[in-house]
Amino acid sequence: MREGGANVIAICEAAMIPMAKAAIYERSLGREIIHWIDNTSALHGFVKGTSKQESVDRCCQIAHLQDFATTARSWYEFVDSESNGADGIGRDVDKDEFAEQHGFVVSAVTVPTGWWSESLTAVRTEISKKVLRESYVGG
Repeated sequence: MREGGANVIAICEAAMIPMAKAAIYERSLGREIIHWIDNTSALHGFVKGTSKQESVDRCCQIAHLQDFATTARSWYEFVDSESNGADGIGRDVDKDEFAEQHGFVVSAVTVPTGWWSESLTAVRTEISKKVLRESYVGG
């Protein structure tokens, strides 16, 4: 997914948005969601809905497909790294002290690898099936 000379951190931060959305399909149906992002390159991609950086652009496209499937409305806002309660989770996963102290539920999230390379039509179909399955049978 990484192109030469790309801002790797922006790609990682951007990839977290569709992955996080995938973890909460059932709870996001018709909701308004605020996503806090501490990387301005990734943030600007989501705010604009596109990015010149191919991998970040793909993450933005997938996130918008997810919002369409769940009828969620997303808002993207900047948070500095020091104030970002989820920042340590990216490094320490379930051993993050802040997350543990504040009762964050930390779990692994996987998404189909095809999301990053298949046609957007195929990705949309997969997302729609997953959302329908979770919204009608609870996962």
